Amino acid sequence: MASTSSPVVQVLQRHGYYIKGLDFRCWFDTMGKLMNAYEFVFITKDGSKKVLETAEDIFKGFKGTIAAKEDWGKKAFTYKMKGLSEGFYHVWTVNMMGAEIKELKAKLNLEESIIRYLLLKKN
Repeated sequence: MASTSSPVVQVLQRHGYYIKGLDFRCWFDTMGKLMNAYEFVFITKDGSKKVLETAEDIFKGFKGTIAAKEDWGKKAFTYKMKGLSEGFYHVWTVNMMGAEIKELKAKLNLEESIIRYLLLKKN
């Protein structure tokens, strides 16, 4: 019996990356290159829409896509960071090429509205 699923799905199934109905951890861009899933946790000075749009534009500038967004709200710090005692926490799941990470981190370090961030590759 011939399979009716796409060749990409067949390859992912063969290697254990694809389960029907579940979100799988790797994606392909329009050129067919493998994109990795990352968890991006970051703290901003304020929770304004402008700051979040700036962060989103940074990822889009590196051809990344944002799969999920979660806001944890305003939380107090254990110790002061950049002279602040509280900040707004955000957690995003992003998909992008691994080769772009070094340049992305350099760009995030220059962004003054982001107090601190953590970018982790998902398994």
